[in-house]
Amino acid sequence: MKQNKRKPVIGEKLYLVDTGNRARNGMGTQTYVFVRKVGKKYFRVNKSMDGKEWTDVVFHIASWAQSTDYSCDYLLFESEQEYLDSVEANKIHEHLRKEFSGYGNTTIPLDKLRQIKAILES
Repeated sequence: MKQNKRKPVIGEKLYLVDTGNRARNGMGTQTYVFVRKVGKKYFRVNKSMDGKEWTDVVFHIASWAQSTDYSCDYLLFESEQEYLDSVEANKIHEHLRKEFSGYGNTTIPLDKLRQIKAILES
């Protein structure tokens, strides 16, 4: 997740996505949530429709990472489009990693490798 994100505002609508064990066997639940409290270091979003406090999820303001002692259960995004962009970027990274990792030479022709190098250096 990106570092140094902006400070959210109470009542702001954000996009919450299950991750880790909560998203096992598929994409997990994706839903819009509202910011309920904003402090100096943390902010809370409420993931229930009825606004019960026990359903609050706490995030760090600086990184928007879930505040937990264990692995996080949720990822938070400003919009559904930001989440979809993140998914697409991860797929592209995975494709590039598979193409360039491994032993020996790649099957990419030299002219394409030069184009890739030029893009990366620009």
